Amino acid sequence: MDMDGFFSVVIPTMWRSDKISDLLKKYQSSKLVKEIIIIDNDPSQKIDLRKYKKVKYYTEGKNIFVNPAWNIGNLLSSHNLILSNDDIIIDNVDEVLNLIKTSDFDIVGVRLGEKTDNFRINEIRMFPKNHYGSFMYIKNYFHVPNTIKIWFGDDLQFDNNQKKGVLVNAGINSNDSQTVNLINNAVINEVYLRDKELYHEIKPTIFKPTDFETKPKVLSVLVNYGDEQIEYLERVTKELKSFEKYDVTVIVNSNIPLDDPSIDVVNVFDNLDDYQLLPITCRKTIWENKDNYDIFIFGENDHLFLEHHVDRYLEYCQILPEDRIAGLIQYEENKNGKFYPAYHKHYDWDYNSVEIHGGKLFAHFKNLHQATFILTKEQVLNIGEWFEDFYGPKTHYSVKCRVNTDIYGHSGLKKLICISDFKDNLIHHLPNLYINGDKGRNKGQRAEEDKMTNALIRLFNYDKKKVVCGIATVYERLESLKKVVESIIDQVDELYVYQNGYKGMFDFLKHDKITVISSVDTSIDMGDAGKFYTVDKHPDCYYLSIDDDILYPSDYVLSIVEGIKKYNNQCIVTHHGRSFDISAESYHANYIDSVHFRKKLQKPKEIHFPGTGVMGFYTDTFDIKFSDFKYRNIADLIVGVEASKRGVKKICLPHDSEWLVDTHTNAGGGNLFEINKTNKELNEYFLDNLHFIFGQAEPLVRNKTKNPLLNSINFDPNKNKVSNVDYDKVNQLLSKNNVKANPQPVKPIQNKPVDRRDIEKLRRDSLVSLAKKLQNVRPTTQNQSPHVFGGRSRQ
Repeated sequence: MDMDGFFSVVIPTMWRSDKISDLLKKYQSSKLVKEIIIIDNDPSQKIDLRKYKKVKYYTEGKNIFVNPAWNIGNLLSSHNLILSNDDIIIDNVDEVLNLIKTSDFDIVGVRLGEKTDNFRINEIRMFPKNHYGSFMYIKNYFHVPNTIKIWFGDDLQFDNNQKKGVLVNAGINSNDSQTVNLINNAVINEVYLRDKELYHEIKPTIFKPTDFETKPKVLSVLVNYGDEQIEYLERVTKELKSFEKYDVTVIVNSNIPLDDPSIDVVNVFDNLDDYQLLPITCRKTIWENKDNYDIFIFGENDHLFLEHHVDRYLEYCQILPEDRIAGLIQYEENKNGKFYPAYHKHYDWDYNSVEIHGGKLFAHFKNLHQATFILTKEQVLNIGEWFEDFYGPKTHYSVKCRVNTDIYGHSGLKKLICISDFKDNLIHHLPNLYINGDKGRNKGQRAEEDKMTNALIRLFNYDKKKVVCGIATVYERLESLKKVVESIIDQVDELYVYQNGYKGMFDFLKHDKITVISSVDTSIDMGDAGKFYTVDKHPDCYYLSIDDDILYPSDYVLSIVEGIKKYNNQCIVTHHGRSFDISAESYHANYIDSVHFRKKLQKPKEIHFPGTGVMGFYTDTFDIKFSDFKYRNIADLIVGVEASKRGVKKICLPHDSEWLVDTHTNAGGGNLFEINKTNKELNEYFLDNLHFIFGQAEPLVRNKTKNPLLNSINFDPNKNKVSNVDYDKVNQLLSKNNVKANPQPVKPIQNKPVDRRDIEKLRRDSLVSLAKKLQNVRPTTQNQSPHVFGGRSRQ
């Protein structure tokens, strides 16, 4: 048992259980529970918590689900961690916690059952499922990726702890997750299958510290000046020599002799004019021993290295790119909590620096100086000879600080802190000088724990951008619109409903998330483009465009947002789309590939024109504006063209058939697909802009003479002659392409040239006019699907 022997109990809740009040009373009266951390996933149902003095309360105002709530709870906790359901009953809390406290297990879950005299912890190797995670002690918490919402968080904790146990006969029972049971089974199945898929994706990337053939050799080189901090130095060296998994050699470079049995070598530098030059001697010492050790540690004499610092560092080396390097953050501590002396003034986190490696979150802390570094032999050799005595260009860091900041600032290595394991990457500055401003230190040069916690929550939520949704509708679709709104409203932060041709505030639209806009007020009715009326008012968010006749499943927004993230926010994603060849001459007839939202798609597919009724994008990447929609009811085409102009790819995401459900109300308000079959503006726009889809600056010059109908007539207008006309072939091609000649029939022509009078008659009667008509007709491609991409946007 680590820390102070007390416990923090984390409880995610939606207040569905009738057991939670009794449970809070038990935790409140426990002598071993120091804090109860409530993660409220449904504040509208919150009970009165004022009588529970140990409660720490946190909410994001919505359901963030179980695993993300655990992540936040672990971050907020100050003691040994217990994750607890809100629906369990425990006969004797302190008896259970004391058994855990006196054990040496790294993780302990529970087997439900009555209390007996044979109350114990059994060691296990396989994850037992069935309620194990409903009450769980975790020594080494593993940050669960926020994409894994409900299930498999306990599996990941089990996978990442060594000695595993289960409480049996402990008198712990449950009413079997009322929160989950109150959710529709279809929803649960969708989330479960997605969590399962993501768990198996992340599981192979979980790494352990490197297994060396022999015990790794560690060289720790520390700097000491004078005898002011000898007591701290002795504590630091003693801790280093206590490492069990590593063979540690301690060298101290000092300006005075030292008598410490934990130090292997003391190098005395008593002739330096400036004590700030003393730390650089440590880098020289490391370089001189570069071939003799596996791992190198540098620190000042008052920074307490622990064995898990090295464990974690080796783990990160396996998952970080070569140009990234893991680091530590200093902290000080008193009875009021932790303080961070390096977190002050302009030194803050880079909130745009979050990276994911091996399923863990890393971020860059702008203050490079933490008085420490850990390097592997390979990293030292890669840095090269300048490591020995090089100082980088002058910076705001002092000379002695630059001994370690140079490693991160001038060696091509970007320093990252693993915020998933934040507590394991803190190093104690033992004197605690900055807390009270002792010995002339600047008391303001520190940050309190709340500031750091809030920063970490912001970093954890780096990808939790606002989700805004736009929909355009007509009055004839009112009943369908109601169903659509009900299916999507709980999944988004804001919903904008654009009413084309009417104005009405109906009861189902009276919601704090919904804004209703009417063309009656704006005097703009652009049909389906109305779903983008406010798009340019939402920077740095995920924007989803939907239709008023599709029911969206409960995991729809999650699927779209995760799809956008998968492509680093750089792509438009959709579940419906169409692609063309560059020589296409008809939007409806000449597509070469299509994806329909009702038909299964097994793998992602890049397309040219995305279906805007099932589409999403990150607004800072695709900065389309409502003013870009200059034509009515052709939003799919306009989005496809504008995306290509901006170099933004359009990806159809995999989906099952019938995952998205049509409300079958196509008759109401008209079917845009049918209407657009005769929309000349649509095809003109398509032909005028198709070159953008293929990255060409100029429109395609089309070779009209290649049309087999035109060729079959053999009419040369320059020579005013026709010859060798195969009328059977002409009629066959006319019928196939649904093209009608002039009403006057074409008389047979003998297989010989004709004179000018004949040509004038033929031109007047049929062939010339037919030839002109054929210059705008392209033959139908075989085996094309009858449905047309874009048919969903029909407002």
